Amino acid sequence: MSFLLGITDRLVPGLTLFVMADAAILYGALLSLTRMRSPRWAAVPFALAMVLTPQLLVYPAIATKDVLFTATAVAGFVSIAHAFAADRWRTKVMLVVLGIGFAVVAAAARQNGVLVLFCAAVAG
Repeated sequence: MSFLLGITDRLVPGLTLFVMADAAILYGALLSLTRMRSPRWAAVPFALAMVLTPQLLVYPAIATKDVLFTATAVAGFVSIAHAFAADRWRTKVMLVVLGIGFAVVAAAARQNGVLVLFCAAVAG
């Protein structure tokens, strides 16, 4: 995490860019679920209620390793979910590699993040 903070701090001094990157990863992953082939329309009201909770609206604005862990873990599992829905073999492989990459970042952010790697390997 300190490595990523250093990179973003060199580009824009302060935590702004790091917090924006965390939020973009988390909300981008959640938004990409709408592009799945066969969405369950019964889940749409539940997902909307979940996204509009204060916890999900405010949580990404905190610059901690917990937020980085959460955002990259969610993005990793969403990438693997997209891999299962993909048609082409190359797309499946690229999405699984992307998901494992996000899981590796999650594992580096938190001590218990290694469990995300294990769960991602079982899911993939």
